[in-house]
Amino acid sequence: MVKDQKKKDKAQAPKPQPYKGDPEDLERFIRQLENVWALESHRYKKDITKIRYAANLLHRNGTDKHRDPVKWYESYHPKIDLAAAKRLPGGANATLDRRWSLWSVFVESLRSSFATRVGREQAVNQWQELKHTDSIDDFLDTLTNLMWRTGYEEEIAKDKLVRGLNKEMGLAWAQTTPKPKSLHEQMSLLRDIGHSLENFRALNKTQQSHPQKENKGFQNNGNRNGNKNENGKRGRGEISTDWKEKSVELKGIPADIIAERKKANMYLKCGKGPHKWFECFAKEPITTKTIPKKKGIPQVQDTSKPNTNKDVKISAVGLEDEHGGRIIELVTDSEGEYELLK
Repeated sequence: MVKDQKKKDKAQAPKPQPYKGDPEDLERFIRQLENVWALESHRYKKDITKIRYAANLLHRNGTDKHRDPVKWYESYHPKIDLAAAKRLPGGANATLDRRWSLWSVFVESLRSSFATRVGREQAVNQWQELKHTDSIDDFLDTLTNLMWRTGYEEEIAKDKLVRGLNKEMGLAWAQTTPKPKSLHEQMSLLRDIGHSLENFRALNKTQQSHPQKENKGFQNNGNRNGNKNENGKRGRGEISTDWKEKSVELKGIPADIIAERKKANMYLKCGKGPHKWFECFAKEPITTKTIPKKKGIPQVQDTSKPNTNKDVKISAVGLEDEHGGRIIELVTDSEGEYELLK
């Protein structure tokens, strides 16, 4: 077991050739590095180890100082090394962003910086046009890359940092006091503020696209969604989502009639089938007693006390109920006889 492990440790991949900033040579460099990770996976398990190994293979470009991998890594190194970050001016309280210690982020930064031939004049034009729109990460990463391409010093970068922010971030940054002194710390703080604002916007957008309807009486589901049809009216079985006041919906209905409707499990508002008062789609409350007619014969609910006042209505509705009967309107004469209103 120990011998096998020793043999495995002795098996090493060829060392990649150094990289000197040539855009056409970048993919070769990355490919050779990844071959090392695959063949010596027992040595390179952590991303930070891979980054430091690759950094040792970045060599100085003697012909184009604006495409110098060594100078580029000098700006990247404080993002992964806390001691180096603290040595920067004003970096005594520096902290690290863990994303820069990911191998994928390191490779992405290399590609964005060296994959194309961009001269300094083009880099200066990109610097002038650089604006923060939505992603604070994209803005800060691009600013870092352009900073070393153009050779601009820290004070110029600080000025661009403020002038390039969008209105929302600019206001948040203006209200932040005191501000860190070093560019590295300012960018780290801006990244945190930007992430908070981006998360807030995403949450607010989600709430607007999925509004929660709060109805205390019921919850809509199925086809009882309260939506109106193309004629602007609600169909049968559909419920209004508008808030209703019980006192308004049942206004004018005598207490004894409400009690009878409760006992008979009828609609309190219209005296028909069993649903809640707030689910009733009748336009006006029915303030008189209702009598269902089945098979063409009126069925009187209470005949023990005939009404002697012919002007008093016993029932009033002309719609079919949902149980197959029909609600008709009747009056009584002085002898207690019922007749159908025309």
